[in-house]
Amino acid sequence: MKYRNLGSHLNGLLNSVEEGLNTAEEAAEGTAIYKGGSIAVTIHLSSHVSEVVLFLEKNGGNPRNVGEDYIEAYVPVIMLGPVSERPGVIRVREIVPPQADRAMLPVSPP
Repeated sequence: MKYRNLGSHLNGLLNSVEEGLNTAEEAAEGTAIYKGGSIAVTIHLSSHVSEVVLFLEKNGGNPRNVGEDYIEAYVPVIMLGPVSERPGVIRVREIVPPQADRAMLPVSPP
C-alpha cells in the first residue's frame, strides 16, 4: 500500500485516480457516501486536530464533525494521501452507513 494510514479500499481508489484510470468523481462513486469527487471519511488522530482541520479547509475538504481524536469530513479523493500523512493522523477510514443485521430480521413463512 502506498499510504500506510489509508485503508486498502481508499488506497485503491486514490491509486486509480493517480494512474488516470478513473476521475475523482468515478472513484468516489465506488464508496458508500460521497459528494462529487469527495468521500466521507473518519480521520483518527493522536494530536494536531486543529491543524488537520485547517489543512482540509484549505484543500477542498469539508470537516463536518470534529472531536478530540477524530474528524469526520468529506475529503477530495486526490487529497486522501496527503491528509493521511499529516502529523498526528493515525488512520483514515471510509464512513460506511449502518446496515440492518440480517440475522435479526423476521423470516416470513413459506
